[in-house]
Amino acid sequence: MLAALLILGVLPASLCKAVVPDEELPAPASSLADLRLQLREEVVTLREEMIELMGPAALLTLSWAVRDLAEEVKGCKVLLEQQGQQLKKLEQQLLAKSDLIREEVKEEIGAVRTRLNSTRDEVRLISQHKLTWQNKTYAGKYYSDFAVDGVYRLTHDEDGMNPIAHTADGAGPNQVIMIHLGGIFKLHTVKLWKRTNTCCGARYLGLHVYAQDENRTTLIGVLSDVKLLYTLRVPQDVFASTVYVKTYKSQSVNLLEFQVFGSGPFARSEI
Repeated sequence: MLAALLILGVLPASLCKAVVPDEELPAPASSLADLRLQLREEVVTLREEMIELMGPAALLTLSWAVRDLAEEVKGCKVLLEQQGQQLKKLEQQLLAKSDLIREEVKEEIGAVRTRLNSTRDEVRLISQHKLTWQNKTYAGKYYSDFAVDGVYRLTHDEDGMNPIAHTADGAGPNQVIMIHLGGIFKLHTVKLWKRTNTCCGARYLGLHVYAQDENRTTLIGVLSDVKLLYTLRVPQDVFASTVYVKTYKSQSVNLLEFQVFGSGPFARSEI
């Protein structure tokens, strides 16, 4: 009670000791009932002493201070309720906006996926400028990269603007020119352009064309005649990351251009 009066500024600290001296503090109560009775007596005594010291106006002043404090607490409660309502309204607005943004993002992702699928499903040239490999290179200058350079003019200029890929002569059987597609593609067509030089037509007879992915190898076709362009349709649902031409004879392999057409790329889980 005295602490409340001190906080409200009604009773000065110097007066507290005068009201209840240290030597007159009550002895500890022996039970809860005794404590309650003791506190009630102390309140009555304190009331009488306040009236005696400060007059009846002290109680009136205390009453108004408590009332003002209650009104202030009530105002704070109303303000908190208003702020709570505003926060709830703001939260609802944010949730509604987040749902709208989520739907917009979902639609955009769907549109992007549709465009990607349309591009991915389109049959197109997938071999040009990809990584290549061959066993050995003839004369140290007819590299396998020339097979995918996109240059296949029907003019005899193998040392100039129309270079060819050519494995080494006299290197034995199993000569190979290989293209690494850079992913898993569904193959559609393979085209082989013969070099324009008429010297070596027989080298194309018996060439095998393979598609490979990991440990699975598929034979696409075997060349059986001599012409400038070979077009090999790939069997349905052949997926591969590598396509190569191989001869089992003791002769070199030479190509003006090596083209692979297909769609993709695809994840391994999709095939």
